[in-house]
Amino acid sequence: MVIRGERELRGERRGKGGRSLLATAAPFFFVPLLFGATVLEGQAVEVYVRGGLSGSTALVRDAVATAQVGELLGSEVDDEVRAVPRPGPVLGGGVRVEFWPRVALVADAEWARNELEAEDGAGTRPVQDLDVIQVQVGAQWAVRPAVELGAGAGLQWYRTEETGLFAQGSDTSPLVVVTAGWTPSIWDGRLAVIAAAQTHRFGTPVLRTAGGQDGMVTRFSLTGRLRLLEVNR
Repeated sequence: MVIRGERELRGERRGKGGRSLLATAAPFFFVPLLFGATVLEGQAVEVYVRGGLSGSTALVRDAVATAQVGELLGSEVDDEVRAVPRPGPVLGGGVRVEFWPRVALVADAEWARNELEAEDGAGTRPVQDLDVIQVQVGAQWAVRPAVELGAGAGLQWYRTEETGLFAQGSDTSPLVVVTAGWTPSIWDGRLAVIAAAQTHRFGTPVLRTAGGQDGMVTRFSLTGRLRLLEVNR
């Protein structure tokens, strides 16, 4: 995503706008409820929590000057400002339901805290704190006794102070996710290590007003999954 100028990366305050998180998220939360109501009866059910680290590719790439300007001035003045979430903690939890002997259906919710930073030729500077909320449903396959692969889809929200890139709020973004997990042969299999990558489209009203275009962003995480409760096994 490229826009002209870097004023949005400097945290200019704008008016508030956009839908509330509750109004946007409420319909999607009925999906896990329906999911549970239809498949829980008589199936093995696992309730878990997760914790670890998450990070992201750049949300915005902002061209500060053009190659034509450099040619006119006789020197290189091209620069690029990138808005990148710094890696930070992530917490999550959900339910896994055994569907077939080696397949589980999953409903998961996740919260992450990242600090948005601006990077350019002069270095890196903080911009604002950023909360990222996700809800997902999907499936996981046990390809080996201790190895699982998964895929799913969901929704994602960026929640932060309404300044800079988010001066007029942010969009609700559909996402797709792939995961890989390893369960070591300790503690009766209660602990697993999960690597995940999610991709979604990113854009905000302020960026589009400034002439920017929506782009694709990839978030990644590495978490430990702890089984809290298991029934019907």
